[in-house]
Amino acid sequence: MVTLEALYLAFQASNGVSTDTRNIPPDSMFFALKGPKFDGNDYVHEALKIGAKFAVSDNPNIVPHPNILVVDDVLQSLQALAGLHRAHYRAPVLGITGTNGKTTSKELISVVLAKKYVIHCTKGNLNNHIGVPLTILNAPNDADFWIIEMGANHAGEIKDLCEIAQPNEGYITNVGKAHLEGFGDEKTVLSTKLALYQNVIKNNGILYYNTENIALLPFITGYHKIKSFNTENIPFITKISSENLTIRIDINYQGKSFRVNSHLFGQFNATNIIAAIFIGLTHEISIEHCIEAIEGYIPTNMRSQILPFLTDKKLFWMRTMRIQAA
Repeated sequence: MVTLEALYLAFQASNGVSTDTRNIPPDSMFFALKGPKFDGNDYVHEALKIGAKFAVSDNPNIVPHPNILVVDDVLQSLQALAGLHRAHYRAPVLGITGTNGKTTSKELISVVLAKKYVIHCTKGNLNNHIGVPLTILNAPNDADFWIIEMGANHAGEIKDLCEIAQPNEGYITNVGKAHLEGFGDEKTVLSTKLALYQNVIKNNGILYYNTENIALLPFITGYHKIKSFNTENIPFITKISSENLTIRIDINYQGKSFRVNSHLFGQFNATNIIAAIFIGLTHEISIEHCIEAIEGYIPTNMRSQILPFLTDKKLFWMRTMRIQAA
């Protein structure tokens, strides 16, 4: 069995990681994960043939190959490797979780912070026990800000993801009733999400707190690095309205008036927009650049998109509203 240190040396000599033989970047490291209906160990040699530089397997009986690295458990090795790689990264890592709005918030915050930083963020909604390690291990070397989305469908999952990602900034979008079949009750949802703030506090990092989420307040009161905002007047005065279904926000900031014309639907997205602008301002990005980023963002990933569809040979437009995973 190879050690974690040997695995990391192989990773450093590779071009990212993959878990799917349908998408093997040249010279990448393939991790043979298992699922209910598949076993990645069956594809290890194929992965090497089609471009992987190394393959990680937990099948002790696999046909030997100098570039096959055998471990006790592939998933645990993937997570441990991501944790080790994170430990070598010294720039900011922003963790985002919440019952709703994680992915949209992540996208908006990313485009805003990209006005100043080289951003690496979660692709799509790959925010679970596999997606978070993959996000970390596929970060480009020149990225100087990571944004990691974290989702959960059972108790304790955010704590586990934080142990890997070790965020030094954190934002919880909200806490509500979702995935109760896994959590049991709303109290467990709250405690699971709070693990993000608790980990950031442990790392002496920055908490972004929407004061409308009053359930979170008792758990962070007294901490000295809280950046608070809401949809009304912190740190700017806003007026929210709709224009052709999309959200428009008028902002009064430092004595000047600004207007944000977004491509997003629904009053709930106003909070996501304001959070992104607030976090941008916290990182000394000008209000003008924050607004430019928001206005340039076109929703994707089946969130607040307008999609065409045909019925009775007529073209209609459909507004898509996807219920996001907790």
